[in-house]
Amino acid sequence: MQLVAAARVDHLMRHLLLVSVCVGTLAFGHDVSADVVGTLTSSSANNPRAGSFGASIGGAVDVTDAFSFWAGFSATREFGTNSGQVSTTGANIFMINAGAMYLPTDSISLMLTANLAPPTAQRSALLVGASNVAADTVLISNVNSFGFGLTGGYLTDNEGDVDHGVDVSASLTRFGISQRAELPMTTRGDALRTVCMRNPTLGNCELLTGVNSNMLQARLGATYTLMIRRTFTAGLDGAVFIYDQDPTKAGVYTLVVAGREVGDIGNGVPVSPLLFSLKPFASWKPGKFAVKLSYQAGLYVSALGVNHVISLRPSYRITDAFRMNLTVTAQFDSGSSGVTNPGGSATLGALYEF
Repeated sequence: MQLVAAARVDHLMRHLLLVSVCVGTLAFGHDVSADVVGTLTSSSANNPRAGSFGASIGGAVDVTDAFSFWAGFSATREFGTNSGQVSTTGANIFMINAGAMYLPTDSISLMLTANLAPPTAQRSALLVGASNVAADTVLISNVNSFGFGLTGGYLTDNEGDVDHGVDVSASLTRFGISQRAELPMTTRGDALRTVCMRNPTLGNCELLTGVNSNMLQARLGATYTLMIRRTFTAGLDGAVFIYDQDPTKAGVYTLVVAGREVGDIGNGVPVSPLLFSLKPFASWKPGKFAVKLSYQAGLYVSALGVNHVISLRPSYRITDAFRMNLTVTAQFDSGSSGVTNPGGSATLGALYEF
């Protein structure tokens, strides 16, 4: 009986290890985790952000050998922005997420997640242009979100040193968006106001009258992972994004998703709506030390550009119960109009298991 129980525990540990590699930030068992993250990004016409500083805390509980649940809370402070003579202060974004995982058999896992971000008002400095006329404005943005997702996974139960895992996932997020640009009473502001009155659909003119939308974003994803001797993993993650409307007409996208996306730490913040993404990854765990390396390539909708994100995540188990990790991410976005957005982030995390 003890041998059977030990074998089952070992299999569950391999399954949870595989899930943690695929999902990234979720840790299972009785544990408490905390992360502190700082980001910097270059501002542009499609990315009126300067960066942010945030913190999150979460916990997970094993109710039985087959059922676990977790919950978390994050707070993000967006930095103030500048555009010409216009400057703004920052804003606070909050998000709550929770989920549950069920293992009906030794090889199958089911996971349900939900997240909520209450309404947040944010003011951003933005250069708005149309027909060769541009003016510095203050973009007033009010955004909220609610989403849920379902993931199913399969892990082989080989007697040898090699295991294979496949995860498929689907998530749906509703973004409530209200954005409006305030033009200053200047010569350029008056000129742009005149152009937009004559051609309200030209350039970014719709921001002057205001954009109000309830946009649905669906993400369909799949992940394959190869695990060798529980020390080396390699895999490929892919995702396709579907929208119920033209996301380029639903406001400035990066202000919609920044601080409100749920996913692996190190995915970066897209500056435009993604059409699909591919992310190969590999991790190595020789002992107390572990390291994960990933590269994500994404294509934005309407040929707006491409997204590149490289992430390195070393971690070290200080004791049997306490682990520290550091995630360093470099992001580079290139647009079809020639606009580039380099940026990066660093996340320091800690996990305590009991």
